[in-house]
Amino acid sequence: YRKIMYGLYLICDISPYNGQVHNTIDFRWSDDDSNTWSNWKTLSLESIPYFKRLGYFRRRTFEFRHTAARQFRLEAFDIETNQGMH
Repeated sequence: YRKIMYGLYLICDISPYNGQVHNTIDFRWSDDDSNTWSNWKTLSLESIPYFKRLGYFRRRTFEFRHTAARQFRLEAFDIETNQGMH
């Protein structure tokens, strides 16, 4: 069945802006076994990271990228979905 993804939450350390480096994480997804990918989306780690309206899918793979010069610890990510009828 196709599913609708309403949101993605990251469960991770929050690091406020220190005046020099913004702490962010980039992510993207693939719905076809990693053959094609969405554009990179950026989330700020200065507050609770949340991204909404991620569309329809059957199976989905995620890739995360953190490149800031600050430490980052990701424990999990949580998604809000609703299973469709077809």
